[in-house]
Amino acid sequence: HLGDDLNGIGGQNSDLGDPVYAAAAGRVVWARDVGGGWGNVVILAHRVRDEAEPVGWKVWQTMYAHLEAIQVRPGETV
Repeated sequence: HLGDDLNGIGGQNSDLGDPVYAAAAGRVVWARDVGGGWGNVVILAHRVRDEAEPVGWKVWQTMYAHLEAIQVRPGETV
């Protein structure tokens, strides 16, 4: 994949059980167990100011995978 797997200090699975925090405020656009090694996945959409865009902003998405549990629902803002 094109993302980074962030692990706690010490690498490996040293982050197992640690809380996950959003990279920035955003809206949950997808949240489900996809299996296949990804497990529980949450995707957030973030509105980012960009004066070069016709609407003055663009949307970036961040994905959080391998989660122990999903505690948010699509449509929620975090």
